[in-house]
Amino acid sequence: MTPDDSETAAAITERVRSRLASATETVAAAIARAEQTNPRLNAVAIPLYDTAPAAARRLDGDRIATRRLPLAGVPVSVKESIDVAGTPSSGGVEALARDLATDDGRIATALRAAGAVPIAKGNLAQLAWFAETENPVYGRTSNPHALDRSPGGSSGGDAALVAAGVVPVAIGTDLGGSVRQPAHCCGIAALKPTEGRLSLAGSLDERLFAAFPWIVGQPGILARDPADLAPVLAALDAGAAAAPAPPVTPAPTHGLRVGVIATNGIVDPAPAVRRAVELAAAAVDQAGAHVVAFEPPAAGHALDLFDEVFLSDGGASIELALAGTAAHPRVAAALAAARGHALDRAAGDALAGRLAAYRRRFAAALDAERLDAILGPVYPVPAVPHGTSQDVVHGQSYASLWNLLGYPAGVVPVAADPAGLPVAAQVAARPWREDVVLGLIAAISTCEAPPRHIADR
Repeated sequence: MTPDDSETAAAITERVRSRLASATETVAAAIARAEQTNPRLNAVAIPLYDTAPAAARRLDGDRIATRRLPLAGVPVSVKESIDVAGTPSSGGVEALARDLATDDGRIATALRAAGAVPIAKGNLAQLAWFAETENPVYGRTSNPHALDRSPGGSSGGDAALVAAGVVPVAIGTDLGGSVRQPAHCCGIAALKPTEGRLSLAGSLDERLFAAFPWIVGQPGILARDPADLAPVLAALDAGAAAAPAPPVTPAPTHGLRVGVIATNGIVDPAPAVRRAVELAAAAVDQAGAHVVAFEPPAAGHALDLFDEVFLSDGGASIELALAGTAAHPRVAAALAAARGHALDRAAGDALAGRLAAYRRRFAAALDAERLDAILGPVYPVPAVPHGTSQDVVHGQSYASLWNLLGYPAGVVPVAADPAGLPVAAQVAARPWREDVVLGLIAAISTCEAPPRHIADR
């Protein structure tokens, strides 16, 4: 029996382990779905259709070892910026597209060690710098729910592949919402771990953002079924260089105190987004949590700090990466905005001090209300028409807050807006409490779910 596009990663693993399906046929079916779907979406930046079948055959050839693998035979995609041997990690920059990685990065290595099979690298925003998915090398990706809409960014290609049923899970990167905002736009689940839990060693992200040590990005997990987030995180944990991380079994929701953000005062959410948060809060309440209103302290100041970090090198990182080749207009605008804002060492130390002070202030606000977690919007609107994310650029503040703080945060689809576009809610918890995020996501996932289809419009 050939796996279909509705199977979860857990179901695929069980079928491959029990020999009800082979990894070879599972991967072949995913590649066929990619080839059928991609002409409409342009979500695949780099196909791995030549190497993936060989990896699947190796799994089938060692059934004893395969039975122990937590993601045995699961087809996955990874963001183009993540190193996979023999492919570029260009970030959609022509000057970098000629450079091929000699080895897998840490994320691809961990996925293969767990038995997953990368079948594609997903498209992205150029240099992972803005909230759509478009660049001069691979072009523009469309949203599976509405082809005139963006899937978000910067990890929009992988989000679109998951939402379209090509793969059950994918790995992107998240420095300011780059996994969570696309998950919201595409109607799937996502998880950004605690700062420092996982490593982006062996990725363009690691190389490009080394100049901004005050905020550290994380690999992020995209999944069609929220229940797949925990086993994938566990597999990535096993490949991390850090000390063993806390367990990722979803925590019980009963008895948790959850603060709910209605608006951060920077960009008010659209009615459909407010409704999604209300539905999610009701689900959490029904699961036994104590729900209270919460206003994030000095949200505007937090956004200013976030922006200051990424202006702090005066645009040198962007300029070096572009190496004189074509810049997407949004990247060119970011470069222009950064010029003249480079910080010397003393100013960098002062910025680090302000960041630390804000983190203390935020933790004190949670302590004052005895909160275990926060629930709120991911993004103030559903998926936007192509080329218009700049109109709500400050809407990224709902997601980037958790990168600024270093907290784990996840996304779960909740409902659809009147036009049928998916809308999600976001959950965050204190550092290293991914179990709390996953438990709340599990409770919220009982809500009305958005439609999953590839739209004709």
